[in-house]
Amino acid sequence: MHLLPGLSAKPLPSIVRALVGLALAGVYACAVAAPLHIVTSNYPPFCFEDKGEQKGIAVDVVKEAFARMGTEVHIEFFPFPRAIALLREGQADAIFPFSNKEDRASYTLYPKEKLVEDTQTLFVRADSSITFGGDLKKMEAYTFGRQRDADNGPVFTEAMRSGVITRIDEAVDQRQNILKLINGRFQIAIGPRLVVLHYAKESGNLGAIKELSPAVDKPLAVYLGFSKSKGLDAMAERFDQTLRKMRQDGSYERIVNRYTY
Repeated sequence: MHLLPGLSAKPLPSIVRALVGLALAGVYACAVAAPLHIVTSNYPPFCFEDKGEQKGIAVDVVKEAFARMGTEVHIEFFPFPRAIALLREGQADAIFPFSNKEDRASYTLYPKEKLVEDTQTLFVRADSSITFGGDLKKMEAYTFGRQRDADNGPVFTEAMRSGVITRIDEAVDQRQNILKLINGRFQIAIGPRLVVLHYAKESGNLGAIKELSPAVDKPLAVYLGFSKSKGLDAMAERFDQTLRKMRQDGSYERIVNRYTY
């Protein structure tokens, strides 16, 4: 340190040192006590807002898990692309529900325990005679409705990529997808089973559609993804342990049953 001529370095008075120490301790305490900032997007029945109240299978599971951990959380809803950007830029601590994709690995820490899962299922009008035996190659003559930018699982994605399924009609969300199916815009809709059934029930159209069996793919698991830039490895491990206990004691199943039919 360079001093002006005639000046010498003197230790700070003890009271000043004490005040500085208290101030720094206060800043640290506030930082530690800040709620975990978690972002999500509207995706019923997993995440949605009803008259200002945050609800859904994934929302309730996340809240219950962190309550057991003694960790305060602040959940905010954003359009999905914005939620991803917040995590990627380090402005959010975690995101859900988030599928484990290779292009997200650079900024996302995934726990081992899946948060929720759903199956990609085909739906037709209630009066349709279409059946499904599990082979999409036998369905190539039909037009499929799907949600734009949605992850329909590896089997259907490969069928589109390879040209097995070429007739696609896209909707902005599953609510619109169902309405287009009912109005005859296409013959078959594909989507996550629980999501489609939720929107069909909400719009009064549950009796107007029926699902085809078997499911197109194995259940697609999604996770609570933590920001890699926040050093939350220990918290992710604790979340894993807590989620396992919730499944073991039956509380996880009770939450799921609140939202399924």
